[in-house]
Amino acid sequence: MVEVNDGTLRTARVLPLVVATAAVVISALIIVLQVVLSLDIWQLYVLGWLATPVAALLCVGWDAIGQRAGLADPWFDARPHYSLILRFLAAVALIIGGYHIVRIGIAAGTAAVSAGWFA
Repeated sequence: MVEVNDGTLRTARVLPLVVATAAVVISALIIVLQVVLSLDIWQLYVLGWLATPVAALLCVGWDAIGQRAGLADPWFDARPHYSLILRFLAAVALIIGGYHIVRIGIAAGTAAVSAGWFA
């Protein structure tokens, strides 16, 4: 079946880029708030870890699938710079996510020692 288009040009979605940017910003804000307010709430670190790198990397895949699926359509305008920005955000998300993982590990280790598991 041949799909008929009315001649409108479709472009790649910007939504994965917006979601990934929001995830990185939220994760970075969690770190800043934890340090500035001297909080040590490990649940916030878990939320930050879920925001980065999990959400950011899923957005890279989301964009890749969307752009690759659109290439079959002659009326699709790919936006390779979206993918480039998303890959950069994913690298930043891995760095920020590493900090969250270390802080989760410290909290888990402290709780295990306090509970007497390693006495």
